[in-house]
Amino acid sequence: MLAGNKVKVRQISTDLQIISQWFASIIKDVSLSHSSLVVVFILSLAVCAKASADDVVLPGPDVVANELVTISQPDGDTWTGLGFADSFNEAPVVIPSVLSSNDAEPAEVMLSDVTASGVDVRSGEWEYQDGAHGDESIGLLLLEPGVHDLGGLNAQAGKATVSGSFSRVDFAAGFSSVPVVLAQLVSEKGDVTATVRLRSVDANGFSVQLQTEEALGTAGDVRELHYVAIEQGAGSYNGQRLLAGKTGRVVSHDVYELQFGEELLSPLFYAQDQQRYGGDTSWVRLSALHGDRAEIWIQEEQSKNDETRHTTEDVGWVVIGDAIVVEPDPVIAGPSVLANELVTISQPDGDTWTGLGFADSFNEAPVVIPSVLSSNDAEP
Repeated sequence: MLAGNKVKVRQISTDLQIISQWFASIIKDVSLSHSSLVVVFILSLAVCAKASADDVVLPGPDVVANELVTISQPDGDTWTGLGFADSFNEAPVVIPSVLSSNDAEPAEVMLSDVTASGVDVRSGEWEYQDGAHGDESIGLLLLEPGVHDLGGLNAQAGKATVSGSFSRVDFAAGFSSVPVVLAQLVSEKGDVTATVRLRSVDANGFSVQLQTEEALGTAGDVRELHYVAIEQGAGSYNGQRLLAGKTGRVVSHDVYELQFGEELLSPLFYAQDQQRYGGDTSWVRLSALHGDRAEIWIQEEQSKNDETRHTTEDVGWVVIGDAIVVEPDPVIAGPSVLANELVTISQPDGDTWTGLGFADSFNEAPVVIPSVLSSNDAEP
């Protein structure tokens, strides 16, 4: 090739970081003239620039917070542009719900270009995959940066930067107990798929690390981080019921059934492992979601090997949905009766009651014993 030197041709990734790593390996392993190296690097950057320019953003709907939306992913360069139906004074912190599993191939939600009016999203397959992914569903947790009261639960939303090394993020104000922390990368178009891992979550903050696929490494990769910390318990968000908690160290590569403790209508599920026990690149994936429970597991990518076994992780979770309102049984107004006075009860269905008043006066609620029921209807 250049200057008579034989250089092994390899596929050039669309990510500038990988181009730089490839260029560095040439400098180390191959003896090229200075001018040849310059030509190689310029050609590499041209390929990278072209790939970045090839990204396509398909117009999507305007969505309200925690509204379910479908992402179509025909290839690795396509994004879906979602608008915010709600108004924000500044670009909000955006946390996507856990990706559904209509397509079980490894993928993580990727965000880009967050503004006060919208965000671009995609189902990010990893660099060793073909980029095309089946339709998946997500929702968005949206909060402006700062401190919030979510129906009695303390919450904080913020932004930071994250790299391949763990760094500390401190809350603006401490919590009275250890909160659930949800975190999400905001990437540039052309960045490789990546995820974030947490550790050392406490009442004052947490440590966070960026992970790309194992075959690449993360040297020099720095991105924007969005995070939301929420006090554990029951509260509300955007007019819906919100529940927040932790699983304990029980979630692994096997599907785990998480019980919410109550049932919600049309819930969306958000989750993040809270302490990086397993070092392989991994994230929480959703197998099935029901009103009262979620089936989740830890998914790994397979760029380095086919093995996907993962040790148990402590997963922090938030579920948001409509509360189930139990309508009271109807009560038909009946007469005021004396003690031992005969009264007729009509029973049109199993939910109807007859309200009887007491003709006598009592200082407190009396003990009430009904007479034996007549048998005009012999049904039990």
